[in-house]
Amino acid sequence: VLDLEPRPDVIYVFLVGAPSYRARVAIDRTLTEAQRKLWGRGIQVNVVRFVAPPAQAARTEGARALQQANEDAYGKFTNDLASMSGGSEVRIDLTRHQEKSKDEGKEDEVALAVDLTKPFGRQDRKKVENYFEGLLTQTAEREPTSDELKLVEELAACPDPKLAAPIALDLLLKGGPAISATAARGLAANKEPRVHAEAVKRFVRERKPAGRIKLIKAIGPAKNPTVTGALIKALGMLEGDQARVAWRMLSARPADELKPEKGKLTRLAKGLEGLARAYANEALAKAAGRPMPPHAGLEVAEGHFLPERFRSKGVAIIVDSNQKMGEAFAHVPKAKPKDEGKKKKKKPRRGRKQEEDKGEEKKPETEPVSLFKAVQSEVVRAIEAVGKAEGRANVFTTGGRSWKSSAEQLKPGAGAEIGQWLENQRLGNQRDIWKPLQRALSDRAVEQIFLIVSGRPIRTAGARDVKDLLERVRGLNEDRDVSIDVIYVLPPEAKEAMAQARRQDELNSLDALYSPLTSNNRGKVVIRTTLATLAKKPKAP
Repeated sequence: VLDLEPRPDVIYVFLVGAPSYRARVAIDRTLTEAQRKLWGRGIQVNVVRFVAPPAQAARTEGARALQQANEDAYGKFTNDLASMSGGSEVRIDLTRHQEKSKDEGKEDEVALAVDLTKPFGRQDRKKVENYFEGLLTQTAEREPTSDELKLVEELAACPDPKLAAPIALDLLLKGGPAISATAARGLAANKEPRVHAEAVKRFVRERKPAGRIKLIKAIGPAKNPTVTGALIKALGMLEGDQARVAWRMLSARPADELKPEKGKLTRLAKGLEGLARAYANEALAKAAGRPMPPHAGLEVAEGHFLPERFRSKGVAIIVDSNQKMGEAFAHVPKAKPKDEGKKKKKKPRRGRKQEEDKGEEKKPETEPVSLFKAVQSEVVRAIEAVGKAEGRANVFTTGGRSWKSSAEQLKPGAGAEIGQWLENQRLGNQRDIWKPLQRALSDRAVEQIFLIVSGRPIRTAGARDVKDLLERVRGLNEDRDVSIDVIYVLPPEAKEAMAQARRQDELNSLDALYSPLTSNNRGKVVIRTTLATLAKKPKAP
């Protein structure tokens, strides 16, 4: 629609789920392309988000985590799509008809007695407070239901700065991942400027880094113009990861709000590095009316495992060193032996006819390239790219080894050094992703993490409990906001129906853990079965 001529002024989008491309969720891809096409064209996109409960309740912890991650990603996508064009987002909840028995528990009176979509009276304040305090206690042991999350979002979007806003901010700061993310979405959609003013006041009082980051991310996407000024004012008291998050929010604000603040932004941008510098450049480009800095090469392109260039001041790459990585990934022509000089051809023996090859020409011999070898070549390329950007980097294996003690400034020849280091690694029976994640997140120089795996964790903390692993990562990353991307590197897929079914089962198993890991940490999942730099396409087994 954005390519139509004459171009439309307003577009209405009706969705029942997140966008997909080739049967995979494609949120970042869609938002990046939409932003490129919407930039400077004055087209407004309004989104209607239909939310339907699942036909069957998830039975396992992993399935529940994946379901919740998909719901959060869907909500974030519709909010971001509407926000980038100054449009509106409307949520419509659908229900499935179910016969209820007389013995079934009654619905909570708060949900029936109090309308949370508009300011409520003081006589209802205690009811609402008691309900949500109880919800925080209960969800410490279980996941919240879709009905409970709907109430959280309604409360956070309620245009009531005195009664509803303090409770919503408590849910944002004290709730689990699902409740906190839902409260943030509701606060971002809130149309009452005084609610965002209350969030700014809470920000000034908040001392925990995690709390400050949550508040910045909650009000950052709001359409209220005063938010831009509040973020700029907050930058004066922020540094490190918090400043990076604030600059990221500012870079997404409308250009007409940034233009009057160009002088302040220029002064505040001095001395920045890494992603904070990159986001500041984007905000300054908007304020000056210049084209946005190019994003080409920052995403993982088709046929590659890692980006072509980096803007982070520190990058951590975690490489799967499980024995499965020894499987063949592709077959390439064997190197020709060195020419040892011309040799005399032997004459055929008399009386014996020479057999002439009248059939097909002899195919060149090939040799397999393992998954680990393919990954090794990509890591070498990525390290060289980080070095060109004058960034820091570190590489870990899931076998418990690390290239450096922490992310270091790269010297000339770092690509050859990391290639030799990986060459010396032995494949084993471990796939411990928690230990390298812990070390990478504990390194304050790291702003991006890329996890390259070929299977689920083995012999790692949380390997049998998805919730435990996700909680451990959240505990370290909630005051850092480091992005975590996961790349599945898998052998080429066979054409047989049974093999394709096994591959789909494998992907479902991987997604149950890695999809919520990435969606909870601003990352994405990428699947690769080919590598562009190899001479030949992979052969199916």
